Amino acid sequence: MSTVLEQPAIQQADVAVDADFYEVVHGRRVEIPRMGVRETLIANALARRYWQQVGTRRSGDFVIEVLFELAPGLKRRPDCAFVPFDRWPAATVAAGDSWNLAPSLAVEIVSPTNTADEIQGKIEDYLSYGVDLVWVVYPSQRKVYVYRDTTAAEILDDAGVLDGGDAVPGFNIAVADLFACLSIPEDHANSEPP
Repeated sequence: MSTVLEQPAIQQADVAVDADFYEVVHGRRVEIPRMGVRETLIANALARRYWQQVGTRRSGDFVIEVLFELAPGLKRRPDCAFVPFDRWPAATVAAGDSWNLAPSLAVEIVSPTNTADEIQGKIEDYLSYGVDLVWVVYPSQRKVYVYRDTTAAEILDDAGVLDGGDAVPGFNIAVADLFACLSIPEDHANSEPP
């Protein structure tokens, strides 16, 4: 006699979607959720590290959740991106809902709401329309997949170092340091709240 174990029901996460927060894929507007806390902490850690390393010698800017028009009918919103000054179409950024250029680096931080097809589509769009380097960050697995083309990825774990190369000159961060933003530092872990 065999026993069938009943699997618990999988519940869909409740995701609030902002009607003004979207991408345009194949000419169709697609509402997307904003990053969660974990994803925002990682995006902030990347931007903070960039500013620490380059200071006033910066060659561009890190941006978070900015919509880029990569081609007619294609607007993508990476979780984090780097735009070098030489890609800016003018001395100042024009007002509007999207930036008509491709960043040199696009970062996707995988959350529970992302699907594999969605992430793969973004990688292919980024690399096909002028992005030089794509980092896909998997917080739960503490791994980062590095793409320079659509046919192969370099997989980095806590022992690895992300290097911006020509896409983000002078920038690097150890993968372990990137994920350190997700936990309280030891010198604060046992302190009592005020």
